[in-house]
Amino acid sequence: MRKHTSLTLALAASLLFTASLAFGQGTDLGTIRGVVTDVTGSVVADAVVTATDNATGTSRTTKTNGDGEYQLFGLKSGTYKVAVNSQGFAPAQVENVVVQGSSVVGVNARLRVSSTQEKVAADANDTRLSAQRHREFL
Repeated sequence: MRKHTSLTLALAASLLFTASLAFGQGTDLGTIRGVVTDVTGSVVADAVVTATDNATGTSRTTKTNGDGEYQLFGLKSGTYKVAVNSQGFAPAQVENVVVQGSSVVGVNARLRVSSTQEKVAADANDTRLSAQRHREFL
């Protein structure tokens, strides 16, 4: 009987040790998350956010939700460039975002409105009018 109890205790201890190792593994994949707003502080929904690993060139892309929030999960440790684009806004970029292990790194972006201006050039000797359109980022 005593031998049976010792064997049961040894088996239970072994199972507990194995379970603690399995749950203690964790992950080496990190997250970049943040909020995208405009210069007035209003959130920007559906902005495209791309994180590019500087070492490998691989990238992950997502869009902001209705609250301007985004999250990019499962990123390997490294240094990233985060680019944010949205229609009607000048692109924003954050360099040297460092993800280490399972860290969560906050990267918020503030987008400025882009404007399109038209320049009209006229030649007094030419009856045709030419317009040159260009995009200017404020």
